[in-house]
Amino acid sequence: MPIYGCDMSDPRAPTHATLGSPPKTHTVDPDATVRWGCSMKGWNCCVDKGITVRPYDMLRLRHAIGLPSRQLIEDGTVTLAWDPADGSLTGSLTQRSYRASQVACVFLDVVTNVSAREMRAADPDRFASMPEIVQRAADLMRGEWDVAGLCMIHSGRPEACRGFPYQRRSALNADGSASATEVHQVTRCGSCALSTPTTPREVLEGEQIADYWQAADAFRRVERYLHSLGIANVEHQDFRAHSLHSVGEIWAQLYLPDEDTDVAEEFPDQWRESIDVEGDLLIYRRVLDRAMDRAEQLIAKQAGDHRIVVDSENSHRRSLPVRPLGRAPRRTAGARRRASAPRVAPASRSTRLCLLPRIGHASRP
Repeated sequence: MPIYGCDMSDPRAPTHATLGSPPKTHTVDPDATVRWGCSMKGWNCCVDKGITVRPYDMLRLRHAIGLPSRQLIEDGTVTLAWDPADGSLTGSLTQRSYRASQVACVFLDVVTNVSAREMRAADPDRFASMPEIVQRAADLMRGEWDVAGLCMIHSGRPEACRGFPYQRRSALNADGSASATEVHQVTRCGSCALSTPTTPREVLEGEQIADYWQAADAFRRVERYLHSLGIANVEHQDFRAHSLHSVGEIWAQLYLPDEDTDVAEEFPDQWRESIDVEGDLLIYRRVLDRAMDRAEQLIAKQAGDHRIVVDSENSHRRSLPVRPLGRAPRRTAGARRRASAPRVAPASRSTRLCLLPRIGHASRP
């Protein structure tokens, strides 16, 4: 089963969590004319796909589902697992059985002509908000058949879903900036009878994906920095200096924005809002900054530098249901090179601005 990550910039992203093999892709010209149209069935984007959830995805998901981040993890909506390739903690959306032998995203809502008719009678307001194809199907009386596969969290869907069937590939330069981006198509989805001429760029821009890409680049910079400090879960001498509990807490807090004391104070119950992109970006920067702070404090503590005070209020958290790494598979040469990255000194505040450019700079009104 293919795995679709936030983007394809990191070679490990499509192979996360033993869910399947990476999808076969091909490069496309973002400005070339293509035929694109969504049938709203969900058969390609929501069925037999593993959907990766990264920290910024988690922020947006909270609004769409209406639950705080910890509850999304504790009730199994999002599963956290160690990526065996380089020891980063990565999330994924849970799945459910679908038809005879398939699985689907738990948020795939299959609407039939019969359920559309029942919806029209029981909930006229919701029925009026349904796509035209669903409304027309309510008048079709013969048998029962699938009309649409709708996303129940469409406004807060993860980046992998938002860009489908396109994903990007870019690399980080030595200074942390992103190199030129390539667009890849991971499936031929969209070539149905409903398709119309457009370009991959127009498809992606129509999904408001820019914030997700910006957030993904910032996360990759912080991820690289944590690895350079040995904050990861892999079998490598640089990463065995820290306890797995301490490392796990640093990574897990990236997925628990509501439990940061500063965030809880300045943005109380922000997850209850239907959408708050500006607030999410501000929170996101705080969370990434906090992760680097905790990593540096751990390094200083183990080095015997007692001048740095560990934030005890944020360090004593309940344990999370994180899937254990288990027996580490043989790692590729690329993974070994990443694991062997030289350890660096803690980042200064000016370095932080390079690591997190343009994320959450504006003051919140």
